[in-house]
Amino acid sequence: MMIPFRGKFSSIKQYMHGKPNTWGFKLWARTGISGILCDFGVYQGSVNGIWARSELGLFGDVVMKLASMFSHGHNYKIYADNFLTSIPLIVRLLDCGIHYIGTARQVRLPNCNLEDEKNLKKKGRGSFDVRVESNHNISAVKWFDNRQVILVSSFTGPQPVEKIQRWDKTAKRFVEVERPYIVAAYNKLMGGVDLLDSFAAKYKFPLKSCRWYLYIFWHTIVLAVINAWILYKKDCKALDRRLFQIQLASSLILIDTVLS
Repeated sequence: MMIPFRGKFSSIKQYMHGKPNTWGFKLWARTGISGILCDFGVYQGSVNGIWARSELGLFGDVVMKLASMFSHGHNYKIYADNFLTSIPLIVRLLDCGIHYIGTARQVRLPNCNLEDEKNLKKKGRGSFDVRVESNHNISAVKWFDNRQVILVSSFTGPQPVEKIQRWDKTAKRFVEVERPYIVAAYNKLMGGVDLLDSFAAKYKFPLKSCRWYLYIFWHTIVLAVINAWILYKKDCKALDRRLFQIQLASSLILIDTVLS
């Protein structure tokens, strides 16, 4: 996640290409599928010019830290994108009793010779190739739809393969395409952080300050309000978030007041 900030008085400000807010403070976040925030950390870069990393690298350390609150033996599953996925990370999580599924980059899959994209393209949409790492039963699947995507998982694979409807631009109609189960599992439960980002972008309260740390503090308040709204919706009547924020603000103002 990114907290928008374009000031010049912070050493931890980051640039993230492709984000709606390219300049700001980077947050590592762990959320549920509903978008509720479970844990987060602020990316601080190096400390006195020193990078403290384990053999998992920066991204692996981030995942392990965010997953450190999971108790062992409860069949937890982590869904992440190719920014974080690596085989050593998946193995380390398995040692902790935590399963993983995520998209992956080919360069992070050593000795995994999946079929070339050109060959899959010749076979047509829906074609896929699979490899299984025998020591830890980790599956790697490359699926070709409009373009290739590689997914890695420690608890599922391509079976069962299902037929889905996809739009064909050339024929201008829907066609049946085979989709491995690992793709369906990933699509179903991935996206909690993006959902939280969309919530945070709505009904924002502008903040202007020369003190950069106030932006981080204020964003934590916004995230706390979003969490409260999501929990409220689960147990009470559906309430628009704007109205929820108004009622919450009114309630906080009236604390310790006496109505005459």
